[in-house]
Amino acid sequence: MIQVPYSVEARSVSLQEARSLYFGRGELPEALVDQSVLRSWERCRQAGLNPARLECGDPNQRGVVEARERNRTLMSHAQPVLEHLFEQIRNSHSMAILADARGMVLQTYGDADFLSRAEQVALSPGASWHEFERGTNAIGTALAERVPVNVFGSEHFFEGNAFLTCSASPILDPHGRLMGVLDISSDYRAFQRHSLGLVKMSSRIIEKRLFEAEFAHQGLLSFHSRPDHVGSLCEALLAITPDGDLLGADQVALELLGMRREDLPRRHYGMLFDVPLGTLVDRARRDPLSLIALSGRNGERFYARLRGNFAAMPVASTGLTDVRGKALKAAVEAPAAPTPAPVSVSAGASMDKSRLTLQSLATGDERL
Repeated sequence: MIQVPYSVEARSVSLQEARSLYFGRGELPEALVDQSVLRSWERCRQAGLNPARLECGDPNQRGVVEARERNRTLMSHAQPVLEHLFEQIRNSHSMAILADARGMVLQTYGDADFLSRAEQVALSPGASWHEFERGTNAIGTALAERVPVNVFGSEHFFEGNAFLTCSASPILDPHGRLMGVLDISSDYRAFQRHSLGLVKMSSRIIEKRLFEAEFAHQGLLSFHSRPDHVGSLCEALLAITPDGDLLGADQVALELLGMRREDLPRRHYGMLFDVPLGTLVDRARRDPLSLIALSGRNGERFYARLRGNFAAMPVASTGLTDVRGKALKAAVEAPAAPTPAPVSVSAGASMDKSRLTLQSLATGDERL
């Protein structure tokens, strides 16, 4: 039996008052309901949804097979995170859910006692939880708002879903497009305040894995204003070419640099930081784990580390240039060539200029 905290009961009473104002009198209960939920209620009402509707259709078993195939990249990176997320909420009358960008449930893990109730409202693989299918709910509303959301009890548009409380966070691909959503759903009486934090952290892990996989063959610049955040989930990530062009930036990087995603094609590494890219490459080759201090163009202080295959490339082969187009000064490593046979010089032979050639100095040492 679930014991209901007083705060949960009090909130439930408050939401009943909010529903009475909104659905009964047509008034906006702005002081009683979160703004993201109110916006969702408005979208659902404008779409002609009936809050008393009970039947939402059965899960599409064939459709989920096709959806999983369409979302293979998301599934491969999200599956271990989803399993780990469920381990954190096991035995709490809850379930962890992964849905795609259309709101279709792709995978679930849950406690047996809660799964049976969830199946009654088709909270299972193959079911669509888009707002226009299921009304206000954490999965659909997180996709619509593009931000993490909580939807508690009677905040759900459909009365039949009022026994649920859900926390969801959208998952963005490396280019900022919606890719899916991660959700924790439970009985509203078992509401846990940390659920939203768990899904936000888990979706961040997935986004980070997707970003690193997308740009695995480019330079990845990890940076933050706090050195202890570099290498953690809090770090910002930039993907850059050997010439310093920006290929991608995660949301943390955009926020720290005060940029919009659409600004990326018009920006260059040299427009953002004061330390030449060649210096970062050289540091990464000499000491891959070390941090280097950078200053932003507005005076911000950052700490950075360059990694990826790019960092292992010889400086000369990257063709690095500064913002004025001049070649950065760097040591040149010549490409490997067939080792010439060493030329022996007999003792006592005269070493005149005609015999003293580069060929005669070849010893078989590639570095020389």
